[in-house]
Amino acid sequence: MGCGCSTPTAECQYTITTNPHDDTSPHYHNRACQVFQPLEVNEDLLVGFKYVIWLAPGGVIGRHQVQCQDMTLRYVQEAAKIFRFKVFVKSVDNLGGTIANNPADEEKRFYLDMLSQNTKEDLYRLWNARFPPGNRSKLKANSVDGDDSSHNKDYTPQSIQSRISVFLSTEEFRDTPYSDIKNNLEILLVAAAAQHNQEIPLEDYMKETSHARGENSMPDVMPQSKLSAQFILQSLAAFQSWRHEGPVVPTICVSILPGRIPESAFSSIKREFLPAYEELKKISKARQAGGRTDRYSLGLLSFGPSGSSEQGLQWRSWDDEHKSKEDVVDHLHVPQENFFKNGPGEKFGTKILLGPVDRHEDAKTNLKGMNHGYVSGDTTDGSSLTASEYWNCVCRISTGQQDTGKHEPK
Repeated sequence: MGCGCSTPTAECQYTITTNPHDDTSPHYHNRACQVFQPLEVNEDLLVGFKYVIWLAPGGVIGRHQVQCQDMTLRYVQEAAKIFRFKVFVKSVDNLGGTIANNPADEEKRFYLDMLSQNTKEDLYRLWNARFPPGNRSKLKANSVDGDDSSHNKDYTPQSIQSRISVFLSTEEFRDTPYSDIKNNLEILLVAAAAQHNQEIPLEDYMKETSHARGENSMPDVMPQSKLSAQFILQSLAAFQSWRHEGPVVPTICVSILPGRIPESAFSSIKREFLPAYEELKKISKARQAGGRTDRYSLGLLSFGPSGSSEQGLQWRSWDDEHKSKEDVVDHLHVPQENFFKNGPGEKFGTKILLGPVDRHEDAKTNLKGMNHGYVSGDTTDGSSLTASEYWNCVCRISTGQQDTGKHEPK
């Protein structure tokens, strides 16, 4: 594996071993080479997937966790430069740009207006103007027995719009003060607005300033409502991918999450995926041979303070719940202090990028990630983990294995 530099960097100079041809020694490579090199063995698999990183919604994670999220994005950005796989970023918060005059953005504007209302009367006024009571056959067709749950009796998920319609017509909503029930409705309204948010190439996203990214452009809603809305959208995407029999682009969605959320919110998120898992069971039964499906997989990456035994346990329980062909979820929890101080370790990339589809990576324990190579053992903060440093590792010259330029950015 080459790393070609004609003039060794300071980091390279003090890490070279006495035997320049002993490329099995970790001390022979600079830090970037050590951390990114384990991905080389899976290069062909990496380029076969589309990656979508779901950013933690604004307010869901704290300041240190946001810094860990930024470090993760920089790491994946550099890995994608080296190994040429495609990565996109998505969020329920609007990722910048203006709302144009097209049907999708018009609908998005409508649900944002719904979110900004402070009374039930104003909500009804807006809803009835867009969906007149005598013209709701399309919405009612997807509701079952007035039930406002996420799915009907045969596990077909309801559309978000039909769930909102049913919610607004329930006796509970009519008779309960709006302030007492607003948060339950706003989850659906956030999901309805955010379903039109576009995926943005990671490279483009990283070029924007934090202001231009528009990370907190949603109206003033509960952060947990945005996280719940995110998983509503992911559950629908999973259902459609697992139900669709035609060609698909295999997708791995990596969600950056807090280490712990309210148990009621976690249970609600799990319920949203019931219809999707029913479809997954059908696929698993139909496929007599072969491994797990990889049409749509979920990586859960949580950051949280060290010292709490509860951190990451909820997400890990989801990871452990389904086995064999139905195991399409993988979780990694990382103590935020260690990650922010030391940066990603050698096993971090393989775990977050391929854990959902590689049973060997999925099987590895992760709650003690700081001791298993997911966090660096060096106090480097990850700033040296760049594609340029990777290509400039002195090992490529010392061993006569200069890269031919196949990967090196031009």
